[in-house]
Amino acid sequence: MLFKEKIQSIKLKYVLLFHTVVALSFGISFIFFPEILLPMLTISVETGSLYGFRLFGSVVLGVALLAFCIRNEEPSSARQSVLLFFVFGFFIMTIIHFLYADLTNLMNWSIIIMHLGFVLVYGYFFYRNR
Repeated sequence: MLFKEKIQSIKLKYVLLFHTVVALSFGISFIFFPEILLPMLTISVETGSLYGFRLFGSVVLGVALLAFCIRNEEPSSARQSVLLFFVFGFFIMTIIHFLYADLTNLMNWSIIIMHLGFVLVYGYFFYRNR
């Protein structure tokens, strides 16, 4: 019961702002500093992969912009679609991390926990407003 009371006190606006800040930091890092970020995630740095990670960073920046733009929106079918997109995206990223990431790395575990948190919170808001 305590968990339900805690999550009900969370406002979607603040979750979306937190999501924006996290996505901005990762997006900018993937675009401008992949040589620093990738070894922290125990991913080998190769010339071809840097291009792909920079492209991925641009997508992450787009998701940050999306989260920022819907933060003040009233419940609507469009906002529900974005929340479902976030639930699905974070769920798939969590599975991919479990399958392919180095699980001995603490940073990878912190990303997994953060993704699971986003799945739960966005799932709650999606379900609550249907």
